[in-house]
Amino acid sequence: MKHLGTFFWLVLLGGSLACVFAGFSSARGFHTETLAGLHVATKTKTPAAVTPRTFERQLVGAHSFVVDDDDPPPIDDVVVKRSGDWAPPLEQTAVASHPRLALIVTDLGHALPLDSKFAALPAALTLAVDPEGGDAAEFVRALGDRRVLMTISNAVFSNPSNQALGQLAARYATLHAEGALSPLSGSIDGSQALRVVSQLPGSSIVIDGMAEGTPTVYRYARGRGMPGATRDIVIDARRGVRYAAFMLKEAAGLALHTGVAVAVARSRPDTLKAIVAALPMFDRDGIEIVPIDVLAARTVTQR
Repeated sequence: MKHLGTFFWLVLLGGSLACVFAGFSSARGFHTETLAGLHVATKTKTPAAVTPRTFERQLVGAHSFVVDDDDPPPIDDVVVKRSGDWAPPLEQTAVASHPRLALIVTDLGHALPLDSKFAALPAALTLAVDPEGGDAAEFVRALGDRRVLMTISNAVFSNPSNQALGQLAARYATLHAEGALSPLSGSIDGSQALRVVSQLPGSSIVIDGMAEGTPTVYRYARGRGMPGATRDIVIDARRGVRYAAFMLKEAAGLALHTGVAVAVARSRPDTLKAIVAALPMFDRDGIEIVPIDVLAARTVTQR
């Protein structure tokens, strides 16, 4: 009986060891097959070719930009190249010490609550009022002594009648404007542009919105000895805070590179948010936001 019990336990022990050995062999075989499979997969898999994305840099002086794959290039006709007799000119001393940015907010006079928020920002923004806006007169009255630009529509530059030109001069006086902003897009008839500029007081600051990418209006103003400048960037040609924020960075880059930059923004909620968020960036980079008359006046005195 005693030997029978010993034999039983020996058989049980032997069976257990056999099971352990079989399990170990199976696992080792599986591991070997797995490694072999991975090795084959590694050999046969070819990485996808990388296609570089190239963009034409249209903004002179700004840094290269990066956008998401599903975004279109954010710079097109909203940015102009400054060259020749365009203004403001390159300021070598300001590049290293004191870059300046004139930020013009246009289309004011249509939404008083929103427009008032732009006027209340702690920055020397230049305000351009649409004389046809329903809230234009009230907005200007609320500004007190603060001077504004008057926007001039494309219709005035197409084929203005004598009556339209007379209204232009009257509205300029009513708004107590210190200058005018020509259209940012569309077409400009050169012969009509001369007539329009001639209706403005000789002391008016004329800011060319660079419709068609040409400084036609600025050249006529300069020919009359009027102070003026050309815009460099429209920051909100496409809607959205992200786009406006990006274009504000481009404006900062241009100011840092050339010493001066002129950017135009529209009175929109997204634009307001983008400007508010960008103010600390301008301060950090040492970029001073100045009224447009500062740059326009410097342009005239240097020529």
